Amino acid sequence: MSQFRIRIVRIPRWQLFLIGAFVIALLATLFVLAVGAFIVIFPIVLIAGALAYLFAVFRSPARPGRDGDPRTIETEYREIEAERKPIGRDKNR
Repeated sequence: MSQFRIRIVRIPRWQLFLIGAFVIALLATLFVLAVGAFIVIFPIVLIAGALAYLFAVFRSPARPGRDGDPRTIETEYREIEAERKPIGRDKNR
């Protein structure tokens, strides 16, 4: 039977404060980076959305289907019957 040894280490208070300060500085850096990216990306997305909206206004409207609803997609289809083969092992093998 194996025994596990637990070793308790005492960390000085100044090291705990140093670790805490490092964590706070890291979080503050990530926050500033995220805010900076938002400040740069948000106007680009806003302008792109406005341009897409404006250019969409000048497009020709969708042709309505037979029922007059422009959301209806008209199509033609044919139904093709496949030969029915028995499901199972091939007897030639």
